[in-house]
Amino acid sequence: MSRMRPFNKLLPRLFVQHALALVTFLYSAAAPVCQAAAPPGYYLVWSDEFNSTNLDRSKWDYWLLGPRRNAVNVTDAISLDGSNLVITTYTSNKVHYTGFVATDETFRSRYGYWESRIRWGDTNGMWSAFWLQSPEMVARTPDPQLSGSEIDIAEHRYLDKDAKNIANQIQVNLHWNGYGRASRSAGSGNKGTNLADGFHTYGFLSTSNSYVFLIDENKIYGGGSAPISHSTEWAILSSEVDDTSTTWAGHIPTEGYGNLDESTTRMTVDYVRYYAPSNILFWTGAASGNWSDTNNWIAGKQPLADSELTFTYLSTNANTVLDKNCAINKIVLLQTKQDVSLSGRGTLRLGSGGIDMQTANRALSIDAPIEITAPQSWFVGPKAGALKITSAVSGAETLTKTGPGPLILDTGEHFNPPLRIDAGALSFGEAIRTLNFAHGLALSSNSTMVLKVDAARHANDQLRIAGAAALTGNLSVSNVAGDFKEGDSFRLFEATEYSGAFEHFTLPTLPTGLEWNTQRLTNGILSITSSRQQ
Repeated sequence: MSRMRPFNKLLPRLFVQHALALVTFLYSAAAPVCQAAAPPGYYLVWSDEFNSTNLDRSKWDYWLLGPRRNAVNVTDAISLDGSNLVITTYTSNKVHYTGFVATDETFRSRYGYWESRIRWGDTNGMWSAFWLQSPEMVARTPDPQLSGSEIDIAEHRYLDKDAKNIANQIQVNLHWNGYGRASRSAGSGNKGTNLADGFHTYGFLSTSNSYVFLIDENKIYGGGSAPISHSTEWAILSSEVDDTSTTWAGHIPTEGYGNLDESTTRMTVDYVRYYAPSNILFWTGAASGNWSDTNNWIAGKQPLADSELTFTYLSTNANTVLDKNCAINKIVLLQTKQDVSLSGRGTLRLGSGGIDMQTANRALSIDAPIEITAPQSWFVGPKAGALKITSAVSGAETLTKTGPGPLILDTGEHFNPPLRIDAGALSFGEAIRTLNFAHGLALSSNSTMVLKVDAARHANDQLRIAGAAALTGNLSVSNVAGDFKEGDSFRLFEATEYSGAFEHFTLPTLPTGLEWNTQRLTNGILSITSSRQQ
């Protein structure tokens, strides 16, 4: 749970090879420069060069202000000198002060390459770090990959717990499953040489199946036994003071660290940069809502058939207008400030990547024709809003809805691809709907079908399925108006053939003497009968 962050301003040429699950990095050295340069196969998405005298609050927040460990985090500990960010640890009236900055509410990434150039100035009893944190890691979940990790790219100390000078080295540490008794950790041990002098670069490459940690162009660690985080992560620069809960950095000097002006206990950061693979595109919507406007995409990129369209906190305008036909591999929602929408007359041709809302915190609606061009999954996460489709969906490849979040098909159009609901709810919007499924519908035991009836008009949602209907899991029915009476029946499903049976029911309350008859659901009919007959 120790944390320290490094940054380096060497300009690396990063060569990435993906062979099975192995990722190898080769860097060729270059002199320090002031402009960011993308490693081959990657491009610069987000950075701060700290060429100012004020913290850029559009990129960083002062984080965890107030008492922490044996110090108090304060804004005064954070300063910029026109080319570097400096975190000063100091003592005033026998109270120790230091600081954190983080991109928590401004930028989060999932996979990609982070790099920073840092000069350490730590002393005993404290440490500094460049690290990443996931939003769900603090609460243990059954799947540590989904909940993410604390990823300490570089933690630096002057002394270890045995008072040995280790200022020339850093550690990589990873923590997952929260911070309680179930927490797990893996680490590199002390790595590097001569890191106490001058600036050095610290890099971290994350893919969906591998980690690579680097110092000055050289790989030092591959993550050990740690699970790969599939969560979003935000960046943090910090210094901490503690010899009470831990002595892993030695003991705090009796006289403290000196006042703010005199202290030499300083972490100096030249830059922080994040690079993404060239096929992962980030939408900002800064210029307009039009898909074809290159000014709406980070680095002016335009989507191609292998592109992953990504919405993040960088998406200041999350309403995208498909002003032409387009083909992409995947839509990804990370954390955003607002709900996301794609609309327009252009057809969205969606490849095998499907839709990924695993870590989303807001809803996605698509009001443009969709063509499914390859078998795919639509994953709606536990904290995402609904995935709402209000247009026709074409294609003959199988579509699988997974994840606990809801899918809403709020359309009177045909739904052409075979649809399987592996998890979560499937519903049909606010109006009574008839929806035609051209190639079958399969509901798993972890799914919930949500339908509406209107007792006043004797109407109901109806699914007409050209093919097999596999009905298992949960059926939830609500009444939008009117009162029920004996003999009412509602054909909810009309299919070529039926299999399975719903396992659980949530149905409207009936007047005394009436009961629901679910036995005919094997033919798609839900009816009401007298409880005496039952």
